[in-house]
Amino acid sequence: MARARWWAAGVLGILLLVVLFQNLGSIPISVFFWSWELPLLVVMLASAAAGALLGALVVLALASHRKQ
Repeated sequence: MARARWWAAGVLGILLLVVLFQNLGSIPISVFFWSWELPLLVVMLASAAAGALLGALVVLALASHRKQ
């Protein structure tokens, strides 16, 4: 079982590297009156982190609501 996890982690790691190297180009980001030029990779990672944080906050809020 442990060997299967290592294989799965390796395959996911390779797929992650493929995605990272395909998204190195810069894109313009505009928020209200601010404008930046950022690599697409950074934008994707920031979006994923924000989504994970929001999801964790929702889970915590629901868990604390159920305890009351």
